[in-house]
Amino acid sequence: MIKVKRGKSKYRYAQIVERTYENGKAKNVILRHLGPVYSDGDIERYRKTFLLEKRKGEVEHANLEDLDILPPLEFGVTYTSRMLMYDLGILQILEKYVGNDADILSIMISSRMFDLSSDYGILRTLDRIYYP
Repeated sequence: MIKVKRGKSKYRYAQIVERTYENGKAKNVILRHLGPVYSDGDIERYRKTFLLEKRKGEVEHANLEDLDILPPLEFGVTYTSRMLMYDLGILQILEKYVGNDADILSIMISSRMFDLSSDYGILRTLDRIYYP
């Protein structure tokens, strides 16, 4: 923070400064002028803004080739089967008589709608669908 005096008025400004040495002498290099400081709240606001911009720079330097992008998962069949089970009252019956295992049974029913191959198809289906 610097203080500037113009006539009888005094002004305070926030700046980002880097200290360097040239020929054995210390020198301040202004990296960025942040704006006027009227209260301590302004200083905190500038500090938070600076930290957010610093993090933004780190994100911009991310390499997309380093990211592991998962394949898209099917949600339509799961959503449709849940809505059908809810509308027909099947979910309420499962929750009433089975309790905590009702979600497992509804996944099995959704799996059958998605892949009719066999009972073991649920393991393959879980890799391809999104279940909330």
